[in-house]
Amino acid sequence: MRTVKQVWAALDPGGVFLFDVVDKRIGIGAAEKTYESCESGIEITFRPRWFYRGTGEDLELVIRFTFNGKDGVKEWVDRHLLCALTFAEVEEMMRSIGFETSWFDKNYEAPVARAGDGYRSIVVCKKTE
Repeated sequence: MRTVKQVWAALDPGGVFLFDVVDKRIGIGAAEKTYESCESGIEITFRPRWFYRGTGEDLELVIRFTFNGKDGVKEWVDRHLLCALTFAEVEEMMRSIGFETSWFDKNYEAPVARAGDGYRSIVVCKKTE
């Protein structure tokens, strides 16, 4: 919350910032997903999986990468520990600091108002005074 308060203090009234957010409920019983691509003769496999224990403030993202190319197969695991919040908790936090929020589905083609059925969103925050 300290970082969000610092952003609020740095903005002029009406100023905006945005961020993407994942609802902590995504990690309860989430299955690993697989994405594959081929670039310049290298087969790339990307396997993200979210973990949330059902209590506490930690949401973990574990990503397994595999690169298969002329130099053989290379693999590694990347881990990210995030603050675990629901969308409702994010909304309450932003309003308590002094932001109006607009929520959008995570869509890379065009902004689409959040439909309410997913676990990923883009949040646009406007500083109120």
